[in-house]
Amino acid sequence: IGSYAFYLCKGLTTITIPMSVTTIESFAFRQCTGLTSIDIPSSVTTIAKGTFSMCTGLKNIKIPSTITTIENQAFQGCSGLTSIYCYNSIPINLINLSAVFDSVNFSTCILYVPLGSKAAYQASDQWKDFVNIVEMTTGLEYISVTELILSPNPTLSNLKITSPISTKNIDLYSITGKLIKSFTVNSANYEINVNHFAKGIYLVKAYTNNGVVTGRFVKE
Repeated sequence: IGSYAFYLCKGLTTITIPMSVTTIESFAFRQCTGLTSIDIPSSVTTIAKGTFSMCTGLKNIKIPSTITTIENQAFQGCSGLTSIYCYNSIPINLINLSAVFDSVNFSTCILYVPLGSKAAYQASDQWKDFVNIVEMTTGLEYISVTELILSPNPTLSNLKITSPISTKNIDLYSITGKLIKSFTVNSANYEINVNHFAKGIYLVKAYTNNGVVTGRFVKE
């Protein structure tokens, strides 16, 4: 995919990159503000300069373990990011690079890393800026990028969960991946009381006939 290939394609909301792609050049998706999620194939080894810069609508991104290099400004201005799944056990070296995650909200964007690698990420330049670094456990590695509607969010007591389609069961997890509670739902809408929950960030997984739908909320 060449430099500036999709520059300013604001109507682009999703894209499937085939395994035949081995290179994504600089600024390829810059200012694709409608893009909400992207899975980088394992055939790619480098995220070039500014590849996803100013993709303000981007919420989720998965970085496969084959990525060995991330260049300057790769995710600059991606202010809407809520989760990054990085499958490298050893953090990619970002020393001396500029603005890789500039404008990403480090307090609310969750960085998911392989089991046993959290300490390494907490000690690595730019990765350590993420407040919430979570080791992936079974059941959380491949969370769907389709999101639930959770409201109000943040919440003090009641939380309304709305799924795109009817949901059979709902699981609530702590930010560390610990299962807290399960519900049988059989509906697209469900409401729970979280008044007794401790303050923090929680993950929600809803199981449907078409797969898993996820979301997260903040308990104040």
